[in-house]
Amino acid sequence: MTSSIERLSIELIYRILSHIDDVTIVLSCRNVCQRLNSIIETYERYRKLNFIHLTSNRISSNCLLCLGNILRRNQVLKILKIDCVQLNTQAEQDLFEELLKNQTLTTLYLCWNRISSQGIQSLANVILHNQTLIELHIEGNHLDSEGIKHLSSSLQLNQTLTILHLKFNQIGSQNIKDLAKSLEKNQTLIKLYLGFNKLGYEGSNYLTNCLGNNRTIKIMNLENNQISDRGIEYFHDFLQLNQTLTTLDLSLNDIGVKGAKSLSNILFQNKTITTLNLNFNHIGVQGIQSIAMSLSKNQTLLTLQLKHNQIFDQGTFFIADALMKNHTLTVLHLEENSIGIEGAQYLANALKRNQTLSELHLGMNSIEFQGVKYFVNALLINQTLKELYFEKNNIGLKGIQAFAELLRKNQTLKTLDLSNNGITDRGIECLISMLAENQALTTLNLRSNYITVHGAMHFFQNLRDNNILNTIDLSDNRIVTDGHEHLLSVYENTRNLNVIF
Repeated sequence: MTSSIERLSIELIYRILSHIDDVTIVLSCRNVCQRLNSIIETYERYRKLNFIHLTSNRISSNCLLCLGNILRRNQVLKILKIDCVQLNTQAEQDLFEELLKNQTLTTLYLCWNRISSQGIQSLANVILHNQTLIELHIEGNHLDSEGIKHLSSSLQLNQTLTILHLKFNQIGSQNIKDLAKSLEKNQTLIKLYLGFNKLGYEGSNYLTNCLGNNRTIKIMNLENNQISDRGIEYFHDFLQLNQTLTTLDLSLNDIGVKGAKSLSNILFQNKTITTLNLNFNHIGVQGIQSIAMSLSKNQTLLTLQLKHNQIFDQGTFFIADALMKNHTLTVLHLEENSIGIEGAQYLANALKRNQTLSELHLGMNSIEFQGVKYFVNALLINQTLKELYFEKNNIGLKGIQAFAELLRKNQTLKTLDLSNNGITDRGIECLISMLAENQALTTLNLRSNYITVHGAMHFFQNLRDNNILNTIDLSDNRIVTDGHEHLLSVYENTRNLNVIF
């Protein structure tokens, strides 16, 4: 094979390489012979290669040798992803030795690799001395206490890393101590992701105590950490002292009524949090009443996520009342909260008065056609809501007719999600009738309905008078193989439109 390559011209080898993906060039074409190595190093795409992604099915015994070559010679490589690869001790050592020398890499993914304690120690050495790495992902590596200590020591002195992902590492209340202490001194980290660990309320105590004086972390993800109501209490003093955190994810943390009251007190006083994620807790009606009281007066929160919190219609009343008084919230998530027609009426009345909310998520509730009518009336008045997500609300044909009438007159709404609502071709006919008049809607999601090829064809044929709509999702409908080719020909003859089938 080597002698055959020796006879090939450089131009022909370049042409062959143009048909091979980047990873194959790096892993399979390197080290075949010296001549091919030399040619590859002059190949333009290889010289400009700035991203490599290696997974378990792309690893061979020659892999790390090839990877070492590119880490040494390539001067533009910025992102390296090595996922789901169980490296032996020697392989880990070789990799981290190369990373220690590399001066171009800015983003490193080492996820689900079960890196050994010794390997983590070597990685910590990279963090300590490397001057270019700004983003590190080491999710799913089951870090032990020794590994956490090594990382923590490096983080105290590191001056470049700004983003750290430590999800799925079984970090418990004891292990978090060392990490928390390092973050007290670290002055560069901006984003910290600790989701799906086991901090518990004790770990929350250690973390918040140390972060009170931190002046750099702006985004912190603590989802699914068994924090509970007791753990939320520790956030009160922390967020009174901390003046930099803007985004806090506390989803999936078993937060109930008592925790919601603590959060309410925080929102009354904190002046920096702009995004708060409380999805998948059990805040309930009483808890939401407390949060709504603080929301009425809070002037900094921009995004509030409350998906799946057993809010019901009664809790929606409190949220709606807060929306009539709040002047800053722009994004609100209320999916999966058993909100019915009565709750829809509360929210619709609030939208008539609210002048700041621009994005509202109401998917997977029970609003139905009667609830749609309230929203239609409200959105004839409201001039600020730009995105409405109404998936899986069983609105049926009457609901789609009501939305079609709204879109004839409303010139503010830009995104409408009506996926999974039992819409048939008759519903499509209703939407077609408004297309010529609406000059605002840019994105329409009709995924998972009962639309056929016939309905989709008719829709495309009537888009000529509408130059605004640019994205429509028709995936998971009844657009089957029969007639599909003809549909594509009709679609291709329409103006520039992004269609998801």
